[in-house]
Amino acid sequence: MNKVYVLLMAGVLAASCSKKEVEMPQEGKDLIEIVTNVAPQTRVPNLEQDGSGNFVQGDVLSVFVSGNMNTIHTTYTLGTTSMTWSGLKLAGDVSEVTFSACYPQQELGSDGTFEFNTYSAEYKDLLLSEAQKVTVGTPKPVNLSFNHAMHLLNVNFTSDGYYSAEELKTLVTTCKAKASCVVDAASGRIKETKPGVESFIAEGTAAAFYLVPQPTSDVILSVKINQLTKEYSLKTLLEDLGTPQETLQGGKKITLTLKLCKDKIIVESGSIGAWGDQATVDGEVVIG
Repeated sequence: MNKVYVLLMAGVLAASCSKKEVEMPQEGKDLIEIVTNVAPQTRVPNLEQDGSGNFVQGDVLSVFVSGNMNTIHTTYTLGTTSMTWSGLKLAGDVSEVTFSACYPQQELGSDGTFEFNTYSAEYKDLLLSEAQKVTVGTPKPVNLSFNHAMHLLNVNFTSDGYYSAEELKTLVTTCKAKASCVVDAASGRIKETKPGVESFIAEGTAAAFYLVPQPTSDVILSVKINQLTKEYSLKTLLEDLGTPQETLQGGKKITLTLKLCKDKIIVESGSIGAWGDQATVDGEVVIG
């Protein structure tokens, strides 16, 4: 995986009475070099099938710099925005700060948090770079490694031949689950999951749901095709597969393959693990 090296540089321009001069920042005092990469798992940024990849010029991030109980929020456009230590206007007694970031960009609340809702967000795969300590004025690069904060639930369908190709196009999968979380910007971590439940709806034989971390018992899947309607708890499906899991974790992925029959649905297989590293469970389980 290639890393994108983004050099954030700005000079301090000073004009004399007789001629224009450029005052260059002192090395190690003003330049901030940031290195970004996306750990295995996403889209734009340019992502591989396992979600790994890198950001591209024009991607807009929110960068959070925290020190002495104060968090500075900067909207940063790769390839365009300039950032310097002097531009951060840190207090003179601040010798160490933390850098954290997120993609896509977010609006920061007065309490230093922001809310992310996978139901209403245009881009539902929130990427977070956890806080790391940085010495003020260091010439060393600030490495921002982004991970996927959401859990990805994939549900794929096959048929035993009872349903036609046209009928399979009418298949509707509804996922009822918690949709919102609160993120602490300074730490670059999810602080809490909010209680509100939304109904995510997908049509066709492939469904993908980005879910905030939550108990698997809170996630309810409903499948409807023609006159057949079935509803299942994700916790029960995983137990039937022999892979019990109590909670959905950020940066992890579950893929279920369900076979549609005349009056029942069979779990053909499932995989659980990191987005780029999954263990597959084979075999058929009749779930009603």
